Amino acid sequence: MQCPRCQHEHSPKANFCEGCGTPLKGATPADPDLNDEVADLRRALSHALEQQTATSEILRVISSSPTDVQPVFDTIVRSALRLCNGATAAVFRMDGGILHHPANYGGSPEALSAARARYPRPVGMDSIPGIAILTRSEYEVPDTEAPAALEMSRETGRILGIRSLFAVPILREDDAVGAIVVTRREPGGFAATDISLLKTFADQAVIAIENVRLFTELQASNRELTTALDTQTATSDILRVISQSQTDVQPVFDAIVRNAVRLCGALQGGVYRFDGELVHSVAHDGYTPEQLQQWRATWPKPVTAPSFACQAIKTRSPVRIRDFETAPELALHSPETVANLRARGSRSVLAVPMFRQNEVIGAISLAHREVDTFSDAHLELLKTFADQAVIAVENVRLFKELEARTAELTRSVGELTALGEISQVLSSTLDLETVLTTIVSRAVQLSGLDGGVVFEYDDGTEEFVHRAATETGGTLAEARRTTRVRRGEGMVGQTAITLEPAQVPDITEPGAYDSRLRGNLIESGVRAILAVPMVREGQLIGCLVVSRNRPGNFPAEAVELLRTFGTQSALAIQNARLFHEIADKSRQLEAASQHKSEFLANMSHELRTPLNAIIGFSEVLSEKMFGDVNDKQAEYLQDILESGRHLLSLINDILDLSKIEAGRMELEQAEFDLPQAIQNALTLVRERALRRGIALHDVIDDRVADIRADERKVKQVILNLLSNAIKFTPEGGRIEVRPCRRMGR
Repeated sequence: MQCPRCQHEHSPKANFCEGCGTPLKGATPADPDLNDEVADLRRALSHALEQQTATSEILRVISSSPTDVQPVFDTIVRSALRLCNGATAAVFRMDGGILHHPANYGGSPEALSAARARYPRPVGMDSIPGIAILTRSEYEVPDTEAPAALEMSRETGRILGIRSLFAVPILREDDAVGAIVVTRREPGGFAATDISLLKTFADQAVIAIENVRLFTELQASNRELTTALDTQTATSDILRVISQSQTDVQPVFDAIVRNAVRLCGALQGGVYRFDGELVHSVAHDGYTPEQLQQWRATWPKPVTAPSFACQAIKTRSPVRIRDFETAPELALHSPETVANLRARGSRSVLAVPMFRQNEVIGAISLAHREVDTFSDAHLELLKTFADQAVIAVENVRLFKELEARTAELTRSVGELTALGEISQVLSSTLDLETVLTTIVSRAVQLSGLDGGVVFEYDDGTEEFVHRAATETGGTLAEARRTTRVRRGEGMVGQTAITLEPAQVPDITEPGAYDSRLRGNLIESGVRAILAVPMVREGQLIGCLVVSRNRPGNFPAEAVELLRTFGTQSALAIQNARLFHEIADKSRQLEAASQHKSEFLANMSHELRTPLNAIIGFSEVLSEKMFGDVNDKQAEYLQDILESGRHLLSLINDILDLSKIEAGRMELEQAEFDLPQAIQNALTLVRERALRRGIALHDVIDDRVADIRADERKVKQVILNLLSNAIKFTPEGGRIEVRPCRRMGR
């Protein structure tokens, strides 16, 4: 005999399966008194099997429906109805204080529809499931028509045609989230096995609800992670494009609008730039070639124009249109714009402004074919893209500024290098032609021009004279060397009047350039000329002229550069003039020095002869060779002798100047008494001091005695010091001579 449940083989006399305990049909109990017990056991086991089968079925539905709890509720009500011998079975859900009726089974369609029509409704004690939920306990009505039954139970029983019911709460931990209600057509209570089964179904309902909640949360989390990953990928892509497009913002705009359309599920998108007056459409995605051509034809437009991008820029805030067809802004758009939007199928719009610090520089706009599709997350994403667009704009601006600054610094370094070379030439040579040729060559090279020439201005004849040029041969160079440009003649001559730069963009234009050299210039290929006067301290020195072989105005920086070179040229010419003047003065001074030397030689002879006689006679008289002299006479004779000797010393000093100039001055060192030399000097100036009431005193240190030096020159130094002291001392003053030793000397 085979077990119907586990297919285990048994002997014909076996009453129960040895494997699972299931009663075996056909088995006859050995004791006839056990027949009733066996029958009850069979029914119990059969019922248990049905319950287990139903539980397994519900678990299978739970596992196969992780995102939707409705199939689980449907299976529960069918199983509860069948296993509890019910008339109807229903599941109720509570959500935020509102009771919903998602599933019921049994009864007529009309009755079930009438029961469902009462929901959703607030949870309260006025409904069977509400009582079970609020009390978090089972609720049983053995007879809906009993006097003790609630009116709502009686009403429900009459609607569904039932007489008894049982409700069990669906508990998630301590919170009631719903209820299961089973009814029967006959009055009476529910068995403990039925109640236990309904509790099991309630637990399974909780499992299903939690599974769906967790799965839904997991899906939402996965979507958020996917969105975050997509956003991060898009951001990385945009940052990569930014790093690769340091000089061009267009690839960044293209990447931004492409990623914005993709991540927001938009129909189309665009990036717009604002220049302060007009809004320009600069990047697009999602357009057909025909649509893009039609759309671009409407741009640029004023910021006040009826446009969602313009509105975002003008209001400095995001614009979100949930339905274009019902938006108030629809009436502001032109018929062509409205037709264009409708033809593209746009219904909802999202636009955000792009801010650089506090300044609006553009906007990003998206359109979708569905109504109200742009969420707050889309808005934040678009703001992030707007920030990245601003970063790209700033990077390009800063990079171009850096390039311009680098070019400017390079140009400045070139100019400084050229000026350094010119300064070196100025300091290393006085050859004017060499200096001016260097200046005009470097000026032409740094300015990117084709030729140049330097003219010197002659104040006497009021004419410009050719001095140096980059062209040293040919008809033009010869014509310049042989032609003097008169003051006021042509553009060069006019600079002598205005002292300001002048230029002719095209000398071939009739009447544009009037000069005797015009034909030679045109023949040489010159088209544009710039003349910069060379002025030094308000005086015209000359003119620096540069030329270009193509027509057009000269840039302002070129004019300023040539002003600098003009100043250098003026300095070179002035230096040359000063050099010639100095050379002429030197020749004159040399001649004067020669005359002076001859004069001193003659004068020294004419003065020394009588002076030596005076000194000689004074010495004879002082030595009393012709008789005695009194004290007063002796004093005067001594003064005459000392004065004569000092005068002779002065004559020798004058001759020493000539020796110094000739580099032949020599010191005559010897031992002499310094105190005596001081006394001699005081004697020579005492008379002048007395006339001004100045007292002369000497305080000589005892340690001061003989010194080795040039006695005559030391005396002259002391006499000069005393003379200056008398000259600058007030009348009635005092002069004191105090020689002393210093530092052990």
